Amino acid sequence: MLRRGTVAIETHVPGRGPVRLETLHDGDVLGWSWLVPPYRTSFDARALRTTRVVSVDGACLRARCETDPALGYALLRLLAAVWVSRLEDARLRLLDMYGKGPHG
Repeated sequence: MLRRGTVAIETHVPGRGPVRLETLHDGDVLGWSWLVPPYRTSFDARALRTTRVVSVDGACLRARCETDPALGYALLRLLAAVWVSRLEDARLRLLDMYGKGPHG
């Protein structure tokens, strides 16, 4: 979780270099690769200014969720809300990029 700062989420596009997909700010969830096998990130994160984050031990948190289903459910509800928001944002960005018709 991003406590303070601004972080660009990017991906490398061959022939174009890094492309910014999203910009995160104070309080945003930065990543969840610790939750989903194979536990690797899919994108790059680059701090745009001094940044403070909360780091978690993914293996420990996964084990706690296994033994405490209420914790696991609460965590998944929180992350599901983030996933839905990010998918909606991505859809809007795609509409901005490709949604214009041949005359517009």
